[in-house]
Amino acid sequence: MRLLLSILFFLSATIAQSQTLSLKAVVKDQESGTIFFVNTLTDEVDSAKIVDHIVTYTTNIREPFLCKVFVKQYKDANTIIATIFDHGNMNLVYDSNKLVSISNESSVDSQFCSQHIAFDQFNKTIQNLSINPQKNDSLFAARKKVYESYIQSVCNFIIAHRNEPSSAIVLDYLMIKNGLLKPDQIEKLYDSLGASVKTSLYGQSVLLSLDNTARLLPGKIGPDFILYDKAGKKETLSGLKGNYVLLHFWASWCAPCRLGNPEWVELFKRNKNKQFRFVFISLDKDKPEWIKAIHKDNLEGITHLWDPSGKGFDKAICKDYNVTSVPKTYLIDTNGIIYAIEPDKKTILSFSN
Repeated sequence: MRLLLSILFFLSATIAQSQTLSLKAVVKDQESGTIFFVNTLTDEVDSAKIVDHIVTYTTNIREPFLCKVFVKQYKDANTIIATIFDHGNMNLVYDSNKLVSISNESSVDSQFCSQHIAFDQFNKTIQNLSINPQKNDSLFAARKKVYESYIQSVCNFIIAHRNEPSSAIVLDYLMIKNGLLKPDQIEKLYDSLGASVKTSLYGQSVLLSLDNTARLLPGKIGPDFILYDKAGKKETLSGLKGNYVLLHFWASWCAPCRLGNPEWVELFKRNKNKQFRFVFISLDKDKPEWIKAIHKDNLEGITHLWDPSGKGFDKAICKDYNVTSVPKTYLIDTNGIIYAIEPDKKTILSFSN
């Protein structure tokens, strides 16, 4: 039923009337070059030339969408701006690798920007609480409080703006793509959206995320995989059948992952069940950094796997297990069936002892 609705929503969105966006950008520290525009939903890329520090760009917009603007070099994380493209006039001023000012006639943009600022502040707070792994109990409590407060504020925003496009964009891009909500929370917020927002492209994206999540709920078969250990030996989920398998997705560059590793070490040491396997799957692209993090965090003894192809969340294993942020954990039973997502300590100990 959801798939049918998604198809209908797509058809209705594609016939929506387009309107014009006129953008003017001033790039103070670059006289010439190219500026790139990337639609975060479709990955479509467009560009415009910088001439005498000025960029003029016009395009047709069917509905508001979140655009990543790369000012100096395509896919350079240091020169990126995330902003809403909507019909009307838009002005940007960019200098020294940062956005100096932005003016946009779109109310969707101002609403999204307020939420994006809050999201950035949330991330910074979480990062600051991830620095000292020696104070786990207090840090986990503080992180939980910050997380719950932030999630509640975003949920309030989405419900208050349920009939505006910004609600679906915030839900899809900030919440779902960063793995900040549980499936039941996503479904509840999606159901609260107004009819026109549900038929928007971001509304469709939320709907498809729900469908994708449904195939990985407890009781579903865990997708098989082919990954490699530190020595390059091939490992598969089917090869682990007969064991309880804790699949933990992480990366050396993920501060919350590293903060949580001491607790995983403790759980691993308490494991008395020879048929309970701890399997850490790394999203690292740099093998030396991955190996260094394993040693530094005392993770020896745990089974470590990775996919040397792909980068970060573009890896095939991430698509198979709907991993859009880390850390993320699945508990698989002896028959290869998903038993739990983000299992708590009590659940893990009940199987490992």
